[in-house]
Amino acid sequence: MLNVDFEISRRYGRIRRDLRLQGRLLADNDLWIAATALAHDLTLVTRDKHFERVPGLKLYQQVR
Repeated sequence: MLNVDFEISRRYGRIRRDLRLQGRLLADNDLWIAATALAHDLTLVTRDKHFERVPGLKLYQQVR
């Protein structure tokens, strides 16, 4: 389990601000997931294409 810390919170805020300004906001839970992955240099495994909106997020997208 990864706990929310200052770095994750900071990244969450920046991602949310940037996507909101672009009119491309994600759901809050998805923002937390993206911020956690970025803060820990993790690759996010997902089927959800909307994570592509997050700059710098490493994705492994599974095809159905």
